[in-house]
Amino acid sequence: MISVLSLILPLFSPQDGDGQIRFNLGTQKSMDNPNDDEWMTRTRDLISRLSNSSGKDWCTLAKELDWRNRSKKYQAVHKSQAASGIGAGNIQGEIDQDKKRISESLDRRGRDVNDLIEKAYKAKGEEARTLAQEAVEICNAMLLFYDEGKAHKDVLAYLKEAEKIAGTSAQKVAGAYKSDVSKQYAGKIVFSKKPINPLNPDPQAFTTTFKTGDNIYAVAFLKGTVADYEKPDDNFSFAIQIDGERAILQAAPGQEHLYNGLPLSDKSKANDTYVVLDLLPDLANLKKARDPNAVASIISQIERLSARTHKIHFNFATTKTFLAEGDLEIDCSPGVDKYKAIYEEARKAVTGKVSFPAPQMRDANAEAQIKKMHGATKVSIADTEWNIYRADNGAIAGRSLTAYFAYKGKDGNCYVNYGVFTQQYLGKGKYSSVVNQDSYGLTNERIDCSKVK
Repeated sequence: MISVLSLILPLFSPQDGDGQIRFNLGTQKSMDNPNDDEWMTRTRDLISRLSNSSGKDWCTLAKELDWRNRSKKYQAVHKSQAASGIGAGNIQGEIDQDKKRISESLDRRGRDVNDLIEKAYKAKGEEARTLAQEAVEICNAMLLFYDEGKAHKDVLAYLKEAEKIAGTSAQKVAGAYKSDVSKQYAGKIVFSKKPINPLNPDPQAFTTTFKTGDNIYAVAFLKGTVADYEKPDDNFSFAIQIDGERAILQAAPGQEHLYNGLPLSDKSKANDTYVVLDLLPDLANLKKARDPNAVASIISQIERLSARTHKIHFNFATTKTFLAEGDLEIDCSPGVDKYKAIYEEARKAVTGKVSFPAPQMRDANAEAQIKKMHGATKVSIADTEWNIYRADNGAIAGRSLTAYFAYKGKDGNCYVNYGVFTQQYLGKGKYSSVVNQDSYGLTNERIDCSKVK
Protein backbone atom coordinates (compact mmCIF):
# COMPACT_ATOMS: atom_id res chain seq x y z
CA MET A 1 0.00 0.00 0.00
CA ILE A 2 1.25 3.49 -0.81
CA SER A 3 1.19 5.78 2.22
CA VAL A 4 0.72 9.33 0.99
CA LEU A 5 -0.27 11.05 4.24
CA SER A 6 3.19 12.46 4.87
CA LEU A 7 3.19 14.11 1.47
CA ILE A 8 -0.38 15.32 1.57
CA LEU A 9 -0.19 16.72 5.12
CA PRO A 10 2.07 19.69 4.30
CA LEU A 11 -0.74 21.01 2.15
CA PHE A 12 -3.08 20.97 5.15
CA SER A 13 -1.25 22.48 8.13
CA PRO A 14 -2.73 21.57 11.54
CA GLN A 15 -4.03 24.04 14.06
CA ASP A 16 -1.55 25.88 16.25
CA GLY A 17 -1.88 26.01 20.01
CA ASP A 18 -4.17 29.02 19.84
CA GLY A 19 -6.74 27.01 17.93
CA GLN A 20 -6.27 29.02 14.74
CA ILE A 21 -5.70 27.26 11.44
CA ARG A 22 -2.33 27.94 9.82
CA PHE A 23 -1.57 27.39 6.13
CA ASN A 24 1.63 26.80 4.17
CA LEU A 25 0.75 28.95 1.19
CA GLY A 26 3.95 28.89 -0.84
CA THR A 27 3.72 30.69 -4.17
CA GLN A 28 0.10 31.02 -5.19
CA LYS A 29 -0.71 30.48 -8.87
CA SER A 30 -3.28 32.91 -10.26
CA MET A 31 -6.55 31.28 -11.30
CA ASP A 32 -9.54 32.87 -12.96
CA ASN A 33 -12.38 32.15 -10.53
CA PRO A 34 -14.83 35.03 -9.96
CA ASN A 35 -16.37 33.49 -6.87
CA ASP A 36 -14.29 31.70 -4.24
CA ASP A 37 -17.30 29.89 -2.77
CA GLU A 38 -18.29 28.52 -6.18
CA TRP A 39 -14.69 27.60 -6.92
CA MET A 40 -14.39 25.71 -3.63
CA THR A 41 -17.68 23.92 -4.28
CA ARG A 42 -16.40 22.76 -7.69
CA THR A 43 -13.08 21.71 -6.18
CA ARG A 44 -14.66 19.63 -3.43
CA ASP A 45 -17.03 18.08 -5.99
CA LEU A 46 -14.01 17.05 -8.08
CA ILE A 47 -12.36 15.50 -5.02
CA SER A 48 -15.56 13.62 -4.21
CA ARG A 49 -15.92 12.32 -7.78
CA LEU A 50 -12.24 11.40 -7.81
CA SER A 51 -12.68 9.27 -4.70
CA ASN A 52 -15.50 7.31 -6.37
CA SER A 53 -13.83 6.69 -9.73
CA SER A 54 -11.09 4.46 -11.13
CA GLY A 55 -9.14 3.72 -14.30
CA LYS A 56 -9.26 6.24 -17.13
CA ASP A 57 -12.05 8.22 -15.47
CA TRP A 58 -9.84 8.69 -12.40
CA CYS A 59 -6.94 9.86 -14.57
CA THR A 60 -9.17 12.37 -16.36
CA LEU A 61 -10.46 13.77 -13.06
CA ALA A 62 -6.93 13.90 -11.60
CA LYS A 63 -5.80 16.01 -14.55
CA GLU A 64 -8.80 18.28 -14.22
CA LEU A 65 -8.23 18.67 -10.47
CA ASP A 66 -4.49 19.38 -11.00
CA TRP A 67 -3.94 19.22 -7.26
CA ARG A 68 -0.30 20.31 -7.39
CA ASN A 69 -1.45 23.78 -8.42
CA ARG A 70 -5.01 23.80 -7.13
CA SER A 71 -4.00 22.97 -3.55
CA LYS A 72 -2.47 26.44 -3.13
CA LYS A 73 -5.71 28.14 -4.12
CA TYR A 74 -7.59 25.63 -1.94
CA GLN A 75 -5.57 26.72 1.11
CA ALA A 76 -5.92 30.42 0.31
CA VAL A 77 -9.69 30.24 0.01
CA HIS A 78 -10.02 28.30 3.27
CA LYS A 79 -7.77 30.83 5.00
CA SER A 80 -9.91 33.67 3.69
CA GLN A 81 -13.09 31.96 4.84
CA ALA A 82 -11.62 31.27 8.28
CA ALA A 83 -10.51 34.89 8.64
CA SER A 84 -13.96 36.17 7.71
CA GLY A 85 -15.72 33.75 10.02
CA ILE A 86 -17.59 32.03 7.12
CA GLY A 87 -18.25 28.46 8.22
CA ALA A 88 -15.22 28.58 10.49
CA GLY A 89 -16.47 25.65 12.53
CA ASN A 90 -16.64 23.41 9.47
CA ILE A 91 -13.39 24.36 7.75
CA GLN A 92 -11.10 21.91 9.55
CA GLY A 93 -13.69 19.17 9.06
CA GLU A 94 -13.78 19.86 5.31
CA ILE A 95 -9.99 19.85 5.12
CA ASP A 96 -9.78 16.54 6.98
CA GLN A 97 -12.45 14.98 4.78
CA ASP A 98 -10.80 16.10 1.54
CA LYS A 99 -7.39 15.01 2.78
CA LYS A 100 -8.78 11.56 3.60
CA ARG A 101 -10.52 11.22 0.23
CA ILE A 102 -7.39 12.09 -1.72
CA SER A 103 -5.17 9.88 0.42
CA GLU A 104 -7.48 6.85 0.17
CA SER A 105 -7.95 7.41 -3.54
CA LEU A 106 -4.19 7.40 -4.13
CA ASP A 107 -3.83 4.25 -2.03
CA ARG A 108 -6.44 2.49 -4.18
CA ARG A 109 -4.72 3.59 -7.38
CA GLY A 110 -1.45 2.25 -6.03
CA ARG A 111 -3.07 -1.14 -5.58
CA ASP A 112 -4.56 -0.90 -9.07
CA VAL A 113 -1.16 -0.14 -10.58
CA ASN A 114 0.44 -3.07 -8.78
CA ASP A 115 -2.32 -5.36 -10.03
CA LEU A 116 -1.90 -4.12 -13.62
CA ILE A 117 1.86 -4.71 -13.48
CA GLU A 118 1.30 -8.26 -12.16
CA LYS A 119 -1.11 -8.99 -15.00
CA ALA A 120 1.27 -7.44 -17.53
CA TYR A 121 4.07 -9.76 -16.44
CA LYS A 122 1.81 -12.77 -16.99
CA ALA A 123 0.42 -11.53 -20.32
CA LYS A 124 2.04 -11.50 -23.73
CA GLY A 125 2.51 -9.13 -26.63
CA GLU A 126 -0.02 -6.36 -27.11
CA GLU A 127 -2.04 -7.38 -24.07
CA ALA A 128 1.04 -6.95 -21.85
CA ARG A 129 1.84 -3.59 -23.45
CA THR A 130 -1.75 -2.38 -23.01
CA LEU A 131 -1.84 -3.34 -19.32
CA ALA A 132 1.53 -1.73 -18.66
CA GLN A 133 0.55 1.42 -20.55
CA GLU A 134 -2.57 1.73 -18.41
CA ALA A 135 -0.36 1.49 -15.32
CA VAL A 136 1.89 4.23 -16.74
CA GLU A 137 -1.10 6.50 -17.31
CA ILE A 138 -2.34 6.05 -13.74
CA CYS A 139 1.15 6.65 -12.29
CA ASN A 140 1.52 9.88 -14.25
CA ALA A 141 -1.87 11.01 -12.96
CA MET A 142 -0.82 10.14 -9.40
CA LEU A 143 2.27 12.35 -9.75
CA LEU A 144 -0.03 15.35 -10.14
CA PHE A 145 -0.68 15.15 -6.38
CA TYR A 146 2.95 15.69 -5.40
CA ASP A 147 5.25 18.71 -5.58
CA GLU A 148 7.99 18.54 -8.20
CA GLY A 149 10.86 16.42 -6.93
CA LYS A 150 8.88 15.08 -3.98
CA ALA A 151 6.95 12.25 -5.62
CA HIS A 152 6.44 9.15 -3.53
CA LYS A 153 9.15 6.54 -4.15
CA ASP A 154 6.61 3.73 -4.68
CA VAL A 155 4.84 5.68 -7.42
CA LEU A 156 8.15 6.35 -9.17
CA ALA A 157 9.14 2.69 -8.81
CA TYR A 158 5.83 1.55 -10.28
CA LEU A 159 6.17 4.04 -13.13
CA LYS A 160 9.66 2.82 -13.98
CA GLU A 161 8.54 -0.83 -13.90
CA ALA A 162 5.45 -0.21 -16.03
CA GLU A 163 7.42 1.80 -18.61
CA LYS A 164 9.94 -1.02 -18.83
CA ILE A 165 7.24 -3.64 -19.50
CA ALA A 166 5.44 -1.40 -21.99
CA GLY A 167 8.65 -0.72 -23.90
CA THR A 168 9.80 -4.35 -23.94
CA SER A 169 6.38 -5.61 -25.02
CA ALA A 170 6.14 -2.98 -27.75
CA GLN A 171 9.54 -4.05 -29.08
CA LYS A 172 8.51 -7.71 -29.12
CA VAL A 173 5.28 -6.89 -30.94
CA ALA A 174 7.07 -4.68 -33.45
CA GLY A 175 9.65 -7.40 -34.09
CA ALA A 176 6.91 -9.95 -34.82
CA TYR A 177 5.37 -8.02 -37.73
CA LYS A 178 6.18 -9.55 -41.09
CA SER A 179 5.80 -6.30 -43.02
CA ASP A 180 5.25 -2.58 -42.56
CA VAL A 181 1.72 -3.09 -43.89
CA SER A 182 0.82 -5.64 -41.20
CA LYS A 183 2.12 -3.20 -38.60
CA GLN A 184 0.21 -0.28 -40.16
CA TYR A 185 -3.06 -2.22 -40.21
CA ALA A 186 -2.67 -3.90 -36.80
CA GLY A 187 -6.10 -4.18 -35.18
CA LYS A 188 -7.89 -3.94 -38.52
CA ILE A 189 -9.52 -6.34 -40.96
CA VAL A 190 -8.71 -5.58 -44.60
CA PHE A 191 -10.72 -6.79 -47.59
CA SER A 192 -9.98 -7.52 -51.25
CA LYS A 193 -11.60 -9.10 -54.30
CA LYS A 194 -8.50 -11.24 -54.74
CA PRO A 195 -6.66 -13.49 -52.25
CA ILE A 196 -4.43 -11.49 -49.90
CA ASN A 197 -0.85 -12.56 -49.23
CA PRO A 198 -0.54 -11.66 -45.53
CA LEU A 199 3.27 -11.82 -45.67
CA ASN A 200 3.45 -9.33 -48.54
CA PRO A 201 0.08 -7.55 -48.72
CA ASP A 202 -0.66 -4.98 -51.40
CA PRO A 203 -2.68 -2.08 -49.96
CA GLN A 204 -3.59 -1.02 -53.50
CA ALA A 205 -5.72 -4.16 -53.75
CA PHE A 206 -7.61 -3.42 -50.52
CA THR A 207 -11.19 -2.28 -50.96
CA THR A 208 -14.34 -1.86 -48.89
CA THR A 209 -16.82 -1.71 -51.81
CA PHE A 210 -18.32 -4.89 -53.23
CA LYS A 211 -21.37 -6.16 -55.11
CA THR A 212 -22.98 -9.57 -54.89
CA GLY A 213 -21.09 -11.96 -57.12
CA ASP A 214 -17.73 -10.54 -56.09
CA ASN A 215 -15.40 -12.78 -54.15
CA ILE A 216 -14.44 -11.33 -50.78
CA TYR A 217 -11.13 -12.16 -49.13
CA ALA A 218 -10.01 -10.79 -45.78
CA VAL A 219 -7.11 -10.78 -43.35
CA ALA A 220 -7.26 -9.73 -39.71
CA PHE A 221 -3.97 -8.13 -38.70
CA LEU A 222 -3.34 -8.57 -34.97
CA LYS A 223 -1.62 -6.35 -32.42
CA GLY A 224 0.73 -9.17 -31.55
CA THR A 225 1.06 -12.83 -32.45
CA VAL A 226 -1.52 -15.60 -32.42
CA ALA A 227 0.37 -17.16 -29.50
CA ASP A 228 -0.10 -13.95 -27.48
CA TYR A 229 -3.84 -14.57 -27.45
CA GLU A 230 -3.89 -18.35 -27.05
CA LYS A 231 -5.35 -19.31 -23.68
CA PRO A 232 -6.83 -22.66 -22.64
CA ASP A 233 -10.03 -21.04 -21.37
CA ASP A 234 -10.53 -18.73 -24.36
CA ASN A 235 -11.71 -19.02 -27.95
CA PHE A 236 -11.31 -17.04 -31.14
CA SER A 237 -14.68 -15.86 -32.41
CA PHE A 238 -16.00 -14.08 -35.47
CA ALA A 239 -19.11 -11.91 -35.64
CA ILE A 240 -20.78 -9.48 -38.04
CA GLN A 241 -23.30 -6.68 -37.91
CA ILE A 242 -25.42 -5.87 -40.94
CA ASP A 243 -26.75 -2.31 -41.10
CA GLY A 244 -26.06 -1.98 -37.38
CA GLU A 245 -27.87 -5.17 -36.37
CA ARG A 246 -26.00 -8.25 -35.18
CA ALA A 247 -26.40 -11.19 -37.55
CA ILE A 248 -26.69 -14.73 -36.20
CA LEU A 249 -23.92 -16.85 -37.68
CA GLN A 250 -24.36 -20.55 -37.21
CA ALA A 251 -21.21 -22.16 -35.82
CA ALA A 252 -19.88 -25.46 -37.09
CA PRO A 253 -20.77 -28.67 -35.19
CA GLY A 254 -19.07 -28.81 -31.81
CA GLN A 255 -18.18 -25.12 -31.89
CA GLU A 256 -19.68 -22.26 -29.92
CA HIS A 257 -18.54 -19.60 -32.39
CA LEU A 258 -17.29 -19.35 -35.95
CA TYR A 259 -13.54 -19.99 -35.94
CA ASN A 260 -13.81 -21.44 -32.43
CA GLY A 261 -10.25 -22.39 -31.41
CA LEU A 262 -9.08 -21.30 -34.86
CA PRO A 263 -5.28 -21.42 -34.59
CA LEU A 264 -4.90 -24.02 -31.87
CA SER A 265 -4.87 -26.98 -34.24
CA ASP A 266 -2.05 -25.44 -36.31
CA LYS A 267 0.97 -24.65 -34.15
CA SER A 268 2.86 -23.32 -37.19
CA LYS A 269 0.59 -20.25 -36.94
CA ALA A 270 1.64 -19.39 -33.37
CA ASN A 271 4.06 -16.61 -34.40
CA ASP A 272 1.81 -15.12 -37.07
CA THR A 273 0.54 -11.57 -36.56
CA TYR A 274 -2.45 -12.20 -38.81
CA VAL A 275 -5.34 -14.58 -39.40
CA VAL A 276 -6.77 -15.24 -42.86
CA LEU A 277 -10.57 -15.09 -42.69
CA ASP A 278 -12.73 -17.16 -45.02
CA LEU A 279 -15.55 -14.91 -46.22
CA LEU A 280 -16.60 -15.45 -49.86
CA PRO A 281 -13.74 -17.15 -51.74
CA ASP A 282 -14.05 -18.73 -55.17
CA LEU A 283 -14.49 -22.50 -55.43
CA ALA A 284 -10.75 -23.17 -55.79
CA ASN A 285 -9.89 -21.23 -52.64
CA LEU A 286 -12.87 -22.64 -50.77
CA LYS A 287 -11.03 -25.97 -50.65
CA LYS A 288 -8.30 -24.24 -48.60
CA ALA A 289 -10.77 -22.55 -46.27
CA ARG A 290 -10.14 -23.21 -42.59
CA ASP A 291 -13.83 -22.90 -41.73
CA PRO A 292 -16.13 -23.50 -44.73
CA ASN A 293 -19.05 -23.22 -42.32
CA ALA A 294 -18.26 -19.50 -41.99
CA VAL A 295 -18.57 -19.12 -45.76
CA ALA A 296 -21.95 -20.86 -45.83
CA SER A 297 -23.21 -18.89 -42.85
CA ILE A 298 -22.22 -15.52 -44.35
CA ILE A 299 -23.84 -16.37 -47.68
CA SER A 300 -27.05 -17.37 -45.89
CA GLN A 301 -27.09 -13.92 -44.27
CA ILE A 302 -26.49 -12.09 -47.56
CA GLU A 303 -29.26 -14.07 -49.25
CA ARG A 304 -31.75 -12.45 -46.84
CA LEU A 305 -30.79 -8.89 -47.75
CA SER A 306 -32.84 -6.61 -49.98
CA ALA A 307 -31.58 -5.52 -53.41
CA ARG A 308 -29.74 -2.41 -52.23
CA THR A 309 -26.40 -1.49 -50.67
CA HIS A 310 -25.80 -2.75 -47.14
CA LYS A 311 -23.09 -2.00 -44.59
CA ILE A 312 -21.41 -4.94 -42.86
CA HIS A 313 -19.17 -4.64 -39.80
CA PHE A 314 -16.80 -7.53 -39.08
CA ASN A 315 -15.36 -8.20 -35.63
CA PHE A 316 -12.68 -10.76 -34.82
CA ALA A 317 -11.87 -11.36 -31.15
CA THR A 318 -11.31 -13.85 -28.41
CA THR A 319 -14.12 -14.09 -25.89
CA LYS A 320 -12.07 -11.75 -23.68
CA THR A 321 -9.95 -9.60 -26.00
CA PHE A 322 -10.71 -7.51 -29.08
CA LEU A 323 -8.38 -8.40 -31.97
CA ALA A 324 -9.43 -6.64 -35.16
CA GLU A 325 -12.41 -5.10 -36.95
CA GLY A 326 -13.33 -3.78 -40.37
CA ASP A 327 -16.22 -2.49 -42.47
CA LEU A 328 -17.38 -2.97 -46.04
CA GLU A 329 -20.37 -2.16 -48.22
CA ILE A 330 -22.02 -4.66 -50.53
CA ASP A 331 -24.48 -3.83 -53.30
CA CYS A 332 -27.02 -6.67 -53.39
CA SER A 333 -28.94 -5.47 -56.45
CA PRO A 334 -27.19 -7.94 -58.85
CA GLY A 335 -28.64 -10.87 -56.86
CA VAL A 336 -26.93 -13.77 -55.11
CA ASP A 337 -27.13 -16.51 -57.76
CA LYS A 338 -23.34 -16.53 -58.21
CA TYR A 339 -22.93 -17.56 -54.58
CA LYS A 340 -25.15 -20.65 -54.79
CA ALA A 341 -22.42 -22.97 -56.06
CA ILE A 342 -20.02 -21.72 -53.38
CA TYR A 343 -22.69 -22.17 -50.72
CA GLU A 344 -23.43 -25.76 -51.75
CA GLU A 345 -19.76 -26.71 -51.76
CA ALA A 346 -19.27 -25.09 -48.37
CA ARG A 347 -22.25 -26.93 -46.94
CA LYS A 348 -20.96 -30.22 -48.35
CA ALA A 349 -17.62 -29.66 -46.66
CA VAL A 350 -19.35 -28.98 -43.35
CA THR A 351 -21.85 -31.81 -43.78
CA GLY A 352 -19.06 -34.29 -44.34
CA LYS A 353 -17.71 -33.52 -40.87
CA VAL A 354 -21.05 -33.93 -39.09
CA SER A 355 -21.63 -37.24 -37.36
CA PHE A 356 -24.71 -38.50 -35.55
CA PRO A 357 -24.07 -38.90 -31.79
CA ALA A 358 -23.99 -42.41 -30.37
CA PRO A 359 -26.77 -43.20 -27.85
CA GLN A 360 -25.88 -43.09 -24.16
CA MET A 361 -28.88 -45.22 -23.25
CA ARG A 362 -31.84 -46.85 -24.97
CA ASP A 363 -35.57 -46.44 -24.33
CA ALA A 364 -37.63 -48.05 -27.08
CA ASN A 365 -40.89 -46.30 -26.11
CA ALA A 366 -39.34 -42.80 -25.99
CA GLU A 367 -37.38 -43.32 -29.21
CA ALA A 368 -40.48 -44.50 -31.07
CA GLN A 369 -42.53 -41.48 -29.97
CA ILE A 370 -39.76 -39.01 -30.84
CA LYS A 371 -39.48 -40.58 -34.30
CA LYS A 372 -43.21 -40.16 -34.79
CA MET A 373 -43.20 -36.51 -33.61
CA HIS A 374 -40.54 -35.43 -36.12
CA GLY A 375 -40.78 -38.01 -38.87
CA ALA A 376 -37.24 -38.89 -37.78
CA THR A 377 -35.16 -41.60 -39.38
CA LYS A 378 -32.94 -41.99 -36.35
CA VAL A 379 -32.97 -41.05 -32.63
CA SER A 380 -30.11 -41.04 -30.12
CA ILE A 381 -30.62 -40.36 -26.40
CA ALA A 382 -27.85 -38.14 -25.02
CA ASP A 383 -28.44 -38.83 -21.30
CA THR A 384 -27.35 -41.92 -19.42
CA GLU A 385 -30.62 -41.97 -17.46
CA TRP A 386 -33.89 -40.07 -17.03
CA ASN A 387 -33.53 -36.85 -15.01
CA ILE A 388 -36.09 -36.21 -12.24
CA TYR A 389 -37.51 -32.68 -11.96
CA ARG A 390 -39.68 -31.33 -9.16
CA ALA A 391 -42.47 -28.84 -8.58
CA ASP A 392 -41.98 -25.71 -6.45
CA ASN A 393 -43.18 -27.59 -3.36
CA GLY A 394 -40.49 -30.24 -3.83
CA ALA A 395 -42.79 -32.99 -5.07
CA ILE A 396 -41.70 -35.02 -8.11
CA ALA A 397 -43.38 -33.57 -11.21
CA GLY A 398 -41.85 -35.72 -13.92
CA ARG A 399 -38.67 -36.78 -15.64
CA SER A 400 -36.80 -35.62 -18.74
CA LEU A 401 -34.09 -36.56 -21.18
CA THR A 402 -32.27 -34.96 -24.11
CA ALA A 403 -32.23 -36.72 -27.46
CA TYR A 404 -30.90 -36.05 -30.96
CA PHE A 405 -33.06 -36.86 -33.95
CA ALA A 406 -32.37 -36.90 -37.68
CA TYR A 407 -34.93 -36.32 -40.44
CA LYS A 408 -35.14 -35.63 -44.15
CA GLY A 409 -36.24 -32.12 -45.08
CA LYS A 410 -38.53 -31.10 -47.94
CA ASP A 411 -35.42 -30.10 -49.91
CA GLY A 412 -34.23 -33.72 -49.87
CA ASN A 413 -31.36 -33.03 -47.47
CA CYS A 414 -31.02 -34.66 -44.06
CA TYR A 415 -30.74 -32.66 -40.84
CA VAL A 416 -29.97 -33.20 -37.17
CA ASN A 417 -31.57 -31.37 -34.26
CA TYR A 418 -32.13 -32.13 -30.59
CA GLY A 419 -34.80 -31.64 -27.97
CA VAL A 420 -35.70 -32.13 -24.33
CA PHE A 421 -38.50 -34.65 -23.83
CA THR A 422 -40.54 -35.33 -20.69
CA GLN A 423 -42.88 -37.81 -19.02
CA GLN A 424 -45.37 -36.78 -16.32
CA TYR A 425 -45.12 -38.39 -12.87
CA LEU A 426 -48.26 -40.40 -11.95
CA GLY A 427 -47.31 -41.25 -8.37
CA LYS A 428 -46.19 -44.39 -6.58
CA GLY A 429 -42.97 -44.50 -8.63
CA LYS A 430 -44.79 -44.62 -11.98
CA TYR A 431 -44.59 -42.27 -14.99
CA SER A 432 -46.88 -41.72 -17.94
CA SER A 433 -45.98 -43.67 -21.06
CA VAL A 434 -46.67 -40.55 -23.14
CA VAL A 435 -43.57 -38.57 -24.13
CA ASN A 436 -43.95 -34.80 -24.57
CA GLN A 437 -41.50 -32.36 -26.14
CA ASP A 438 -40.41 -29.60 -23.78
CA SER A 439 -37.95 -27.71 -26.05
CA TYR A 440 -35.79 -28.16 -29.11
CA GLY A 441 -32.69 -26.68 -30.74
CA LEU A 442 -32.89 -23.45 -32.70
CA THR A 443 -30.79 -24.69 -35.61
CA ASN A 444 -30.93 -27.74 -37.85
CA GLU A 445 -27.51 -29.12 -38.77
CA ARG A 446 -27.24 -30.70 -42.21
CA ILE A 447 -25.82 -34.24 -42.24
CA ASP A 448 -25.00 -36.85 -44.85
CA CYS A 449 -28.17 -38.95 -45.25
CA SER A 450 -26.15 -42.15 -45.36
CA LYS A 451 -25.21 -41.57 -41.70
CA VAL A 452 -28.80 -41.46 -40.43
CA LYS A 453 -30.64 -44.24 -42.24
